[in-house]
Amino acid sequence: MQTGASTLQMIGDLTIKDQTKPATLEIDLTFMGEHPLAGFFDYYKGDWVAVEAAGQLLRSEYGVGMFAPGTSDLVQLKISAEMRAGGWE
Repeated sequence: MQTGASTLQMIGDLTIKDQTKPATLEIDLTFMGEHPLAGFFDYYKGDWVAVEAAGQLLRSEYGVGMFAPGTSDLVQLKISAEMRAGGWE
């Protein structure tokens, strides 16, 4: 769902080690337009989007708690991605 001019909240299922739980990611659209390298490489022609996503989860909920006593169970999930928008020519 859109939460601002360039922000979204994505709610879905996250599966880690055969454990599926609901997860929420906060997404920021950081760039939309012609790729900065488009003038140098044909591959980069066309419109692109870049996003940053963030969320958090508890490792123990996914069966990844082996070292939880030695470190935090809370994991900060951060994703950076860029994608070409539209079809390939």
